Amino acid sequence: AVPGAPLSTQVLISHPNNSGLQRDQLTQLTIPAWFVREIAVDYKGERLLTAQTTFSLSENPSLRFSFMPDGSGELEVQAIDTREQQFHGAVPVAAEK
Repeated sequence: AVPGAPLSTQVLISHPNNSGLQRDQLTQLTIPAWFVREIAVDYKGERLLTAQTTFSLSENPSLRFSFMPDGSGELEVQAIDTREQQFHGAVPVAAEK
């Protein structure tokens, strides 16, 4: 990261994201909806963004954004799905000197 310059970032989440509109090919029953409903991103303990999402996200969703890093810190991502399962990931961001 270069202080004062935007840092392009991509968050990848491994999740099936079933819309509730698909059918099981064997049983012909509808597959229940199960998708990521909220994504939150923090940098150095401060919230950068919160996304309220729906079933329209694809399987294994990807979110791209840019932010202005203020020195070195940790970028943290939290996600919650419709089954109330919580997912967390973090990566250090090192600033150039």
